[in-house]
Amino acid sequence: MEERFIKKSFRITAEEEWKLKEMSIKSGLSESAVIRSCIAGTTIKENNSKEFWIELRKLNDTADIIRKVAEKSLEDGEIYYNDLKIYYTHLKKFVDDARKKFL
Repeated sequence: MEERFIKKSFRITAEEEWKLKEMSIKSGLSESAVIRSCIAGTTIKENNSKEFWIELRKLNDTADIIRKVAEKSLEDGEIYYNDLKIYYTHLKKFVDDARKKFL
């Protein structure tokens, strides 16, 4: 991290202060980090909710199960189509639900 030597002090309106605090809370960044992000021209994104990470974990778990079924199919030389179809359906449902909730 770059060392900071210069201290700035400036005045803002009550509305600007409210917006700055809101951006800080939503992004999970400090107020000074929000200001530095604005200066750098980077997009400030909202911090994802706990619910988002739970859904992402479900997606990841289902993808792992599909991978294991596929590996087992390769080992045995036969395709477990019904198992793959069930987990694929679960995966598709999770993706659809996540799109509705978070996009």
